[in-house]
Amino acid sequence: MIFGLGNTARARDVLALGFSVLVLLVGNTAVFGEEFLGHRHKAHSPIKRTMAHYQVPPVKLVDQDSNEIRFDRALDNDHPVVVEFFFTTCTTFCDLRAARLTAVQQELAQDNIEVSFFTITVDPEFDVPDRLLAYSTRVKPIPNNWFLLTGPLSAIHQVEAAFDAINPSADKMLHQPLTFIQAGPDQEWLRLEGMMSSADLADQVRQLMAKSNSLVAHR
Repeated sequence: MIFGLGNTARARDVLALGFSVLVLLVGNTAVFGEEFLGHRHKAHSPIKRTMAHYQVPPVKLVDQDSNEIRFDRALDNDHPVVVEFFFTTCTTFCDLRAARLTAVQQELAQDNIEVSFFTITVDPEFDVPDRLLAYSTRVKPIPNNWFLLTGPLSAIHQVEAAFDAINPSADKMLHQPLTFIQAGPDQEWLRLEGMMSSADLADQVRQLMAKSNSLVAHR
């Protein structure tokens, strides 16, 4: 449908309504079709859930405030961590996945569960720290413990390889919607493949924490 200049306001209203519907869908479903809104994620129904051991590489990355961190040490803390991949020029799923993190944090705070979120760009040559900072400001409000990370392309590839998350295509739009959760240092990672709501992601963290606490209690 083509809108003329006289219908600019109407076009803007339609676009706003469309985005609202998209947000509603993301908040209530975990299944999306391939090439939805141009972001060619493959559909996953239901969410694929596996446990795995990953050797996190000791690479140096840079966060949105230009602070350099050792990635393996950053993940080595006493509360759960969530790792995802994204890029700032993705205007559909990446934005919505980032925006849901605040809701996840708020839900888990009710159970006194503190989480650190690490979102790693797959387009580091474009996503320099200033762009990550602008992105974090645009996708607000942001969690307190949210680190958007960039760095040398070789370092990013090492992290992708370590998490078995390398995109086999040269098209960054084909990167997989993957989420990785670890309950604590030296524990197995929960690998989630597919889109999910903030409530579903919070539940996955709770379940992993419950399993971890049970294992510790029986040692």
